Amino acid sequence: MTRVSTSAARAGSPARAVARRGTWAAALALACVVTSLASLVVVGRDGAWGLPAAAHLPVDAAIGVVYAVVGAAVVLARGGSPRLGGVLLAAGAFGSLTVCATAVAATAREVDTTALVAVWVQSWSWVLATAPLLTLVPLLFPDGRLPGRGWWAAAVAAVVGTLLVSAGVAAFPEPFEGRLTIERPLTDESLARVLVPAGAVLLLGALLAAAASLVVRVRRATGLARRQVLVVAVAAAVLLAHTLVVGSIPAPWDAWTQAVAACLVPVAIGVAATRHRLYDLDVAVCRGIVALSLAVCLAAVYAALVALAQPLLDGRPGLVVALAAGVTGLLVRPLALRLHRGVDRMYYGDRGDPQAVLGALSARLGGGLDVAEVPAAVCDTVVGTLRLGGARLELALGQEGMTAATAGGPEPVGEPWRLTLRHRGEEVGALVVAPRPGEREVAARDRELLESVGGLVAPSLAALRLHHDLQRSREAVVVAREEERRRVRRELHDGVGAALAGVRLQLDTALAAVAGQPVEPLLRAAGAGVEAATTDVRAVSDDLRPPALDELGLSGSLHALARRVATPDVRVEVDVPRLPPLPAAVEVAAYRTASEALVNAVRHSGGTRVLLRVETTPGALVLDVLDDGRGAGAAARDGGQGVPSMRLRAAELGGTCEVGPGADHGTLVRVRLPVAVPVVAP
Repeated sequence: MTRVSTSAARAGSPARAVARRGTWAAALALACVVTSLASLVVVGRDGAWGLPAAAHLPVDAAIGVVYAVVGAAVVLARGGSPRLGGVLLAAGAFGSLTVCATAVAATAREVDTTALVAVWVQSWSWVLATAPLLTLVPLLFPDGRLPGRGWWAAAVAAVVGTLLVSAGVAAFPEPFEGRLTIERPLTDESLARVLVPAGAVLLLGALLAAAASLVVRVRRATGLARRQVLVVAVAAAVLLAHTLVVGSIPAPWDAWTQAVAACLVPVAIGVAATRHRLYDLDVAVCRGIVALSLAVCLAAVYAALVALAQPLLDGRPGLVVALAAGVTGLLVRPLALRLHRGVDRMYYGDRGDPQAVLGALSARLGGGLDVAEVPAAVCDTVVGTLRLGGARLELALGQEGMTAATAGGPEPVGEPWRLTLRHRGEEVGALVVAPRPGEREVAARDRELLESVGGLVAPSLAALRLHHDLQRSREAVVVAREEERRRVRRELHDGVGAALAGVRLQLDTALAAVAGQPVEPLLRAAGAGVEAATTDVRAVSDDLRPPALDELGLSGSLHALARRVATPDVRVEVDVPRLPPLPAAVEVAAYRTASEALVNAVRHSGGTRVLLRVETTPGALVLDVLDDGRGAGAAARDGGQGVPSMRLRAAELGGTCEVGPGADHGTLVRVRLPVAVPVVAP
C-alpha cells in the first residue's frame, strides 16, 4: 500500500507534471511541422499551387510550423510561460490543420465525404489560427499573465469573439475553388450575418485592449522587461508595414513574403518570452532576425518598385523586373549593415561603438555630479548601454570594502566578472558585472570595453575614497567631542560643583558662628563669590551637554521636551520606547534635532497635533516628527536655519535628515542616525 501511495505521489509531483507537459508540447509541435510540410509536398506534387485555394497556403504553413515550434520552446524553456506557449501551440495546431484541410480539398478529384469535411474544416480553422495571435498573445505577453484583474474581460471577449467569427465564417455559403468547385456544407447565411458582426465587434474591442496592454507593459516595465515588449513591437511593426503594401506585390510573392513577415513575430516572441535562454542560440537568433528582416524589407522594396515602374514602362515587363531587381540588389549591403547594427544594438547595446559608451559616461561624470553619485551613474551607464545583466561598484576602504552602488535586475544566472580598479598604482575599488541573460560569462569584447570604462572611473573613485575617509574622520571627531563633553560635564558637576557646594556650606556655618563680629562682611562677600562661581560652573556644564540627558536619559528627556513645547492649541504626542545605552554624540544629535523639529512644527505648521516617534533598527536610530499642518513648506519657515542645522547634525554622524510631506498630510521630519559610530577614546 505504501509503495502504491509513493508512486502516485511521484506521478503527481510538479516535476513530473512539467515533464509531461513538455513532452506533449514537443509531440504536438512535431506533429504540426510534419503535417504542414507533408501537406505542402502533396500540393506541390499534385501541381495545385496555381489554384485559388492554395494562395494562402504559405502563410498557413508558416503559422503551423513556426508558431508551433516557438510555442513548444516557450513551454520548455526555463523562464518561459506555459500559458503563452499553449496559445502559440494552439495557433500552430490550427494553422497546420488549415494547411492539411486545404491540401486535401484542393487536390480532391471527386466530391466525397472526405472532401466535404476538409472544406468545412478549412472554412473555420484559419480563424482559430490567426485571431488569438492578435488578441490573446499580446494580452499574455511576455510572462503569460494579464496586466491586471480588469483585463480578464478583454481575454473573454477575445475567446468568445474568435468562436463567433469562426462559426459565422463556417456558416457562410461560399464555394471552395480547388480542382473541383465544392459547395461548403452546413451553411446558413442568415446565421452567418448575425454571428460574424457580433464576433467582429468583440474581436475589435479585444484587439484595442491588446494594443493598450502592450503600452501599459512598456510604461510599467524597465530594463529587460521593456526590451522584451519592444522586440515584439518591432516585429509586429514590420508585419504591419508588409500588410499595408501586400496588395501591390504580385502573386505568388505576396503570400510568400507575408509568410516570412509572419514568422518574425513568433521568433521575436520566443526570444523575448524565454529571455534569450534558447540553449545558447543568441547569435543564431540574432542572425535569423537580420535575415528575415532583410528578406521582408527587400521584398517590400521590390514590390514597391514594380508597382511604381509598371505604369511608366507599360508593355515591357522584363525591363520592369530587371530595373526593380537591380535597384533592390544595390540596397542589399547597406540595408543589411543597418539591420545588423540595429539587431546587434538590441541584443548587445552599444558594444560595437565604444566611443558612444565612453562618451555617455564622460557626459554624466562631467555634468556636475556629486562625488557620491558617481557609482550609481557608472552602474546605470554600464547596464543601460551594454544591456548587461547587472553591475555592482565596490569601494576599497582600508582592509574592508563596501558596495557603493548596484544596477540591473535580479540575481544573475551566469558567472560574474570582476574588474579591479586602480589609481596611481593603488586599488580604489572593483567593478563587478553580470553577463547578459542567456550568456554564461561576460564576453571578451565587453571586457575590453569595461577596462576602458574602469580607467575613466578610477580617479573619481579615488576622490570618493577621500570623501569617505574625510567623513569617517569627521564622525570620529564629533563622537570624541561629545564623549569629552560628557566627561567634562560629569567632572564639573560631580567634582568642581560638589567642592564649591562644600565651601559654601562651610562659609554659611562660619557666618552663623561670627554673627555681629567684624569678619562677618568678609565671610558674606566670600559666600557670594562662591555662589557666583557655582552658577558659572553650572552654566558651563549645561552648555556642554543638555542636562536632561544625564538626569533623565534620552527617552525621559524627549518626554520632558514634548511637555515643555506643547501649547493649549497644539497637542504633542510621544511614542518613544525604552532605549538602550547610546553614544553621547547620538543622544545629543537626537535631542537637539527633536527640539528643533518640535519647535518648528508647533510654531509654523498650523496644525493641532504633533507626533514624536523614535524606533531603533539594526545599526540606526530613527526619529520622526510628524504634524497635521499645512505641509513641508510651513515647517521650514524658521528663518532658514532650522532645517539646515538638523541636516548638519545628522551629516556629522553619517546620518540623514529628510523633510517632506507625511503619508496623509502635514510634514514629516525623519532623522536616521547610525548607532554603530566609531568611538574615539579621549
